[in-house]
Amino acid sequence: MRTRLAVAASALLALLATLWVPPAWPAADPAAAQQRAVQPLRDLDVPGWTAVVVQGDRVVARFAEGRAGGRPVSGSTPFLVGSVSKSFTATLVLNLVQEGQLGLDDRVDRRLPDLRGAPNGLGAVSVRQLLTHTSGLSRSAGLERADVVDDRPETLRRLASSLREVTLASEPGTTYAYSDANYLLLGAIVEQVTGTDFGRALRERVTDPLGMSGAITTSAQADASGVGAGNRLPFGRARPFDRGYSQSGVPYGYVGATPDDLVRYARFQLGVAPNTSVLSSSGLATMQRAQVRTSATQSYGFGWRTTQLDGLPRPVVEHTGATPGFFTHVLLDPANDRAVIVLANAYSEAAAPALAGVGPDLLRAAAAVPQQPMSPDPVLSAAPWVAVALAAVGLVCAALAVRAGLRRDRRRRAALTALAVLGVVLAALAALTPRLVGYGWREVRLWAPDLALGLGASVVAWGAVAVTAAVAVVVRTRRGRAAPPG
Repeated sequence: MRTRLAVAASALLALLATLWVPPAWPAADPAAAQQRAVQPLRDLDVPGWTAVVVQGDRVVARFAEGRAGGRPVSGSTPFLVGSVSKSFTATLVLNLVQEGQLGLDDRVDRRLPDLRGAPNGLGAVSVRQLLTHTSGLSRSAGLERADVVDDRPETLRRLASSLREVTLASEPGTTYAYSDANYLLLGAIVEQVTGTDFGRALRERVTDPLGMSGAITTSAQADASGVGAGNRLPFGRARPFDRGYSQSGVPYGYVGATPDDLVRYARFQLGVAPNTSVLSSSGLATMQRAQVRTSATQSYGFGWRTTQLDGLPRPVVEHTGATPGFFTHVLLDPANDRAVIVLANAYSEAAAPALAGVGPDLLRAAAAVPQQPMSPDPVLSAAPWVAVALAAVGLVCAALAVRAGLRRDRRRRAALTALAVLGVVLAALAALTPRLVGYGWREVRLWAPDLALGLGASVVAWGAVAVTAAVAVVVRTRRGRAAPPG
């Protein structure tokens, strides 16, 4: 009995040993931990990327690989920073508040006459609510107006004015809902207050005073900078994509900057390199302070998120950013005068978790705590392949329906009818999938071209199944009626 128990215990321990995964303890060599942190950028098919670790007034680590804009990535390579632009907009808004030209509790309709009497009540929303995404505007309201390539000076105001017709998703001030529309409105307000276009106001009041000589805030600067095309990652492979620069999108997502520019910006935001003409230390504290809780571990301030990362004792101030073809992440650890900057000229929704995990792991490496490398989203990675496979099955079924329609026997009419119904259902489901998850076809084509291709092919293939099966049923029915009795 004891022998049997010993054998059984040994077997159980052996089984547990195979199932136990040791924790990812930090490497004894900090440089090895940093290399492990940036490995996801190498594993993804990113043509050009850089990551920078700032400690006080020094750059303590810098990684740069690949090419961007036709040249090797360096500290002077321009990138689009995506929604990190929102922190620039918030800095500019608070600069105007500091100078007494704008109030955080000013109503939108006080600054934008086009929204006076808006039927949705948007005119009563405050500047503060726009900054914190608590205006009631939905994510879709922003997506529908984002990434518009139109350099005309009135475009920003026109897009802002169009928001008077949308239905607010919630009562202003009650619910957080991240939306580019909030910062689109802030951009229009800045133009009204300053009497100049947003890009020029941002340059004169923020980027130039901070010495950000490579900053991009207009289409002309984007063209002159050689920022080049970004890359999307359809089916996991990089493909160049240059839809054009969205000048009206600068307030929420189209600021451009070099890594060296963002180092200067991070030092300013940390208070290491103060510039009170841009924003006082109290103004910086205000914009970085948590204003509204968004999840168990995250809050939103003014253009910044406050996030509690696993393994770190205190929350960090951070924001990710993406445009079609570019990814950025800026993280600030004010308690340690530390910042991390990650820039890549490639992006996909499937790759987002892996991209967004690099910056936190660089902070963990600096703090000598266990790292938590992230992988691409398995569902979003598989979805395009599933959609393509569904389309392929549809093409096979369409071919079978055609073959059945050409045959002269009258059997399997019920099966063909069921196939026609299935074709209608699956074609409709593929066509409606973007709306079912809260997006339009325009946004899916822009941000997930591989999924759009698969879904579009599925619509065509299963639409063909429905048509060919229905025609086969009609043909067989007519033949059945024409056949002589007996």
